[in-house]
Amino acid sequence: MKRRRIFSLALLFTVGLILTGCGGQNNSDSKKSQTATSKITTSKKSSDDSSKKNNQKQPTTLWNNKKDQQLESFINQWAPTMHQEYTKYDGTNSIKTVTGANYPADLSQESVNNTNSTIGWSKNGKGNYDYNVVAIYDCDSDSTTQRITYFFAFHDVQPVALVDQTTNGPLVAAPTKNTDVASNFAKIANGTDEGSSKSNDFETKSSDSASSSLERDPKLVALMVYQEAKGANLDFASHLMFGPSGNKYSISGGTGTSGVQFTINGDKVTYSMLDPNSADVDAEETMMESSISLSGLEKKFYSTSSQKQAVKSAANNLRSLNG
Repeated sequence: MKRRRIFSLALLFTVGLILTGCGGQNNSDSKKSQTATSKITTSKKSSDDSSKKNNQKQPTTLWNNKKDQQLESFINQWAPTMHQEYTKYDGTNSIKTVTGANYPADLSQESVNNTNSTIGWSKNGKGNYDYNVVAIYDCDSDSTTQRITYFFAFHDVQPVALVDQTTNGPLVAAPTKNTDVASNFAKIANGTDEGSSKSNDFETKSSDSASSSLERDPKLVALMVYQEAKGANLDFASHLMFGPSGNKYSISGGTGTSGVQFTINGDKVTYSMLDPNSADVDAEETMMESSISLSGLEKKFYSTSSQKQAVKSAANNLRSLNG
């Protein structure tokens, strides 16, 4: 009887050891599995965090030379359609407007919408002002009382085109109401560094050498047109007068019969003048209209170095049509 009890106790003890051993093994495997899972989760989280950091890189510079050139290209093509001519602040030589304001120095005196917001020059758009100006363009009329000065700026890292047309008193700028100027500046400012110029409306226009070079200065076009229309040379350029006339440009020698009016539309120049063969008396002559491409004008009057120099020199001698 004792032997059976001893045997039973031994058997129970053995079974207990086996069960304890299995339980210990399962526990160990569980810990290993949890450790492996933890490592995988940590590794994935680290990878996700790294990916987020890469996707949250600091934005590129708000303004750079490429965008500045794109803005200049737009202004040079847009200004003639408004019968205007703009001078750009080149980053070195100050712009003095016809009303006496001197930029960028006088930005310190400029008010934006009559508020206390600060405004100042910032080459890359990340200055310490409320409005960080990256480009300045000024158009002065032939009178001494009218001017249009654009300040292309960033406000809270958002592009805004401001304009000041004050003639006296405090200097005050406000967001421009010209949608072409505002929208194109926004497109340029928000564009990517690569290929952004292709996405802007103004880049879809003709980009041949004549259009890009002649449209920058309507005076040059005027002298080309005059030579084409009158068959004249530039020796008498100092006797010519040039300026806007209504919705056209006009170049004249001071008499009705000597005048030529023209408009620029893309690469096309349309000009009109009195037809000397339409009547025997000057007073009865009728207008005739003709057209030529800017590239055609360049080939005839602006293709060699000597021609370019002659035209530019003559442009400096043109007198104002409005006195």
